[in-house]
Amino acid sequence: RGRSVTRRSSSVARSARDKLSEVYSARDFGSLGTSSSDAAANTVVIQKAIDAASQSSATSKSIYIPPAAFWTAGPINIASGVRLFGDGKQKCCLRPNGNFKAVAINTVDSVTLEDFAILFTGAVAPGAICVAIDGASNIGSRIVNMGLYSADVAAQFTTASYFVVDGNLIQDFATAGISNENVLNPDAGDNVITNNTIDTNLPGPVKGIAHKSGGGLRCIANKILKCVYGIDMKYTGSAVASDSIIALNSIEGPGDRSCLGMKLSRTTSTGIWLHVQVALNQITMMPDAAVGIFVPRDPVAPWIEDAQFNSNMIRTGSGAAVGMDLASITGLSALTNHFNSSSATTIAQRIDASVSNGLVGLSLKNGPFSPSINGSASTTTVAPF
Repeated sequence: RGRSVTRRSSSVARSARDKLSEVYSARDFGSLGTSSSDAAANTVVIQKAIDAASQSSATSKSIYIPPAAFWTAGPINIASGVRLFGDGKQKCCLRPNGNFKAVAINTVDSVTLEDFAILFTGAVAPGAICVAIDGASNIGSRIVNMGLYSADVAAQFTTASYFVVDGNLIQDFATAGISNENVLNPDAGDNVITNNTIDTNLPGPVKGIAHKSGGGLRCIANKILKCVYGIDMKYTGSAVASDSIIALNSIEGPGDRSCLGMKLSRTTSTGIWLHVQVALNQITMMPDAAVGIFVPRDPVAPWIEDAQFNSNMIRTGSGAAVGMDLASITGLSALTNHFNSSSATTIAQRIDASVSNGLVGLSLKNGPFSPSINGSASTTTVAPF
């Protein structure tokens, strides 16, 4: 007891007690039950473990949740630098018994959640949020390999930046799968959303990924199913933001409603989005009046500069759909895109007059189409267009 433990590769000595305290088990702080009547006690026990880890001097502040489904009765509040993890989303689950923020992060420093699930039961209602990051300018938090189920919003960020959402299974949400509505931190940037499966069977104007921010985004290799809006990006900054990449995503619409695979717009009159790359996405939008990729005409002026919309595969349905409808861009490349249609009323590409200094075409079209439209006097068309 009290002996120091020194690794051969390190000159830092730690007591055995400190070594063991690097990982806490929630069960070290009380009994965890699997009945709905255990919800209040479970919440207290898990919170005690988090509070103890947050006060530890250890570099790693990890709390282990053992395998089982544990009901909870209120938000689990995560402290700075804490990692909450389980044995996998198939084995470990938190089950909130009401419509509240199941896990609430109100800190500045990074937090990691990984390898467990959060499942709301009953009818989905407003306020049911699996993970909510509301801390003042939270930086660097990670949501990894989680299962987020049956919520109004699965993962919600209101002030976060430099966050990572990777490898999660997100199902049956009513409003949005991932919502980055940075209204309190409009210039938060360089966020990463990758390798997630986002799937819902609920009606209404559901969004797979809603990104409302003044910063950049890496949105890569996500699978988004049955959402009216696959990816909805709104730029909120008043200055210049750069380097957003939306690539290798697979987006499939709900099949029974008008829908948008991807939309890029802004909420200010002065913000500029620089260096935007939309490439190698596969989008299937089957209903009438569907649009694969949409950049609407801004009422003030062009606001996207130096953008590539290249090598996307877009399949539309039997109605008056549009594969790509692009406006308000300066310096556009829209090349080597592949369009598939079953209706002669479908337009593969429509380029608005507000686009300048562009190069479009070299597109492959399979099926009947109406002629593509290039309304930009300074945009060059390369056949086939």
